[in-house]
Amino acid sequence: MHRSFLPASSALIRMQTATVVLPPGSPSATFRSERPRVNSNNMDTLLSTGALADQLGVSVPTVRRTASVLGLPDRRTGGGHRRFSPTDSKLLAERLGTTPTVVGFSSTEVKVLAAVARHPIGLRSMRAIGRAAHVSPTTAESAVRSLVARGLVRSTTETVAEGSARDLVVYRLKLGPGWSKVASLISQAVPPLTMQPTDNASASRVPQRFWHHFWNVDPGQLRLPDDGDFVARRLLLSSDPTAWAWAAQHLAPRSIQAARHARGVDGPTGAMIDNLLDGAT
Repeated sequence: MHRSFLPASSALIRMQTATVVLPPGSPSATFRSERPRVNSNNMDTLLSTGALADQLGVSVPTVRRTASVLGLPDRRTGGGHRRFSPTDSKLLAERLGTTPTVVGFSSTEVKVLAAVARHPIGLRSMRAIGRAAHVSPTTAESAVRSLVARGLVRSTTETVAEGSARDLVVYRLKLGPGWSKVASLISQAVPPLTMQPTDNASASRVPQRFWHHFWNVDPGQLRLPDDGDFVARRLLLSSDPTAWAWAAQHLAPRSIQAARHARGVDGPTGAMIDNLLDGAT
């Protein structure tokens, strides 16, 4: 006949989903919970999932999902509620970014306005705005419409040289009293960490928007890094800041250094190239 022994002094082990009762002296009674338990002395430094989501300006499911992707420790209180340490919070903020709370603005509007403010040269499409703000183009369009109505973003139609001249609508920050009221808060927005793509095929070619700098060759045939020195000279000796930025991000320091010592480099241009080299080291 089977008998069940549950002595009053039996050890209780709290697991993830159940409480297991073990007889005294059982080796398993010394095992720790699969999830790290929260020390009550550290409660003041830990954040709940909801509090961290509010701090970062994202949803609770987003925090949970990202914590799982990052493999963060699953700390729990005695009641089973998850808590995040300062280190966990920092890692999540780096991956998800930080969106401050601004009264009267949605989190999307804050993200879009911060993205436009980070691009003084302007953003040239809803796709570009969405990419900079880490939202969809449709969501970006709705936010931009609202920000234009509030006098915080302005749009202008400009003729730009991108292989050939064409008209584009460019969106920029509109400076004024409205911006002054929210600038300090918007500046606290931090974009999510951008993961580097594993496919570098696009980085081996010169974008079509810069083709007009290569008037005497077929720019479609240029390849990086083989033609890096030539591309660096053409882009860095131009007066196009967007070309400088692209060169700094995609060209090897060796090619930028070669452009620095090319014939015809004046003082201001040389100083600009030196700054690019300093940033690459």
